[in-house]
Amino acid sequence: LRLTGSSLASTWLLAGLGLAGAMAVSVSGIGMGVSFAAMVTVQCLVMVGTFGGEGAFVLTGGFSKRIEVLTYVTPDADTLFIWFVALLWDLVLVVTTFLPLGGELAAFLDSRCILTGLDVRWRFTMAFAWHTAWLPLYTFEYYIVSVFFIAGHFCTVASLYYQINVSTIRSVCGWATLAAPIAIKSAWVFYLTGVNIFMIFYEFGNVWMNHAIVGPAWASVVFIVGVAAVGSFVSFVAFDPIWPAVSLWVLIGVRRAHYSEVPALATSAQVDMAVLVGIIWSSISVVGAIGLLA
Repeated sequence: LRLTGSSLASTWLLAGLGLAGAMAVSVSGIGMGVSFAAMVTVQCLVMVGTFGGEGAFVLTGGFSKRIEVLTYVTPDADTLFIWFVALLWDLVLVVTTFLPLGGELAAFLDSRCILTGLDVRWRFTMAFAWHTAWLPLYTFEYYIVSVFFIAGHFCTVASLYYQINVSTIRSVCGWATLAAPIAIKSAWVFYLTGVNIFMIFYEFGNVWMNHAIVGPAWASVVFIVGVAAVGSFVSFVAFDPIWPAVSLWVLIGVRRAHYSEVPALATSAQVDMAVLVGIIWSSISVVGAIGLLA
């Protein structure tokens, strides 16, 4: 019975993934694997403080001047659990691309970007490389330079999300191994891009700072509402609950940070209200997208 149950499970998985033939190995696949390994290595080095402190991991700055600088849109450290989820699902995706896929999933992996002509594997190779370069630059507080790398990362994953999402993939296995990792990565990198843009204010000196908070409050309000709006748009266009769920998770972390990390003299009622609105809006978007899927 055990053998039969295992065989049935294996058969279901193989059928769901559309596997056919031997392990698929290509130059683009090898490049993707190497790029992913490099990204994970650098991420681990940042976590242990190899690159100028914990800056890129906790998304704060100022370590070079022995102060901690953050923005009104910086989430607390607990929120960064999403980073581990994204890395784990990236691993699932990388392994999946090495499998001898057939049918729908093989066609998606061969789909090419309208602008660059690169297939999915090469674009993931680029995305991992963008992130690998961004991490040390952000940690060493080269925010003006690092923003170009995180923006490149977002543009790359956005091109992937445009072609591979919940509305374009019909199988559950395809959703779990391709669509979900891309959705998490896209939503998270979108938010990271915004945080990096706000940290640019730090490079202009204290004139842009308010009690170790960089970036104007009004711009923070616009960004937070924009994050919720983008998540809502994606949820109803692509029937995707993951993107607004990531936004919801991050905004809850931002609200926690406002109560635990933002100095009392620098609090902003307008930003707090925007965060609350963003949380409610994102929650509605998640429920709405799940309803559309059902």
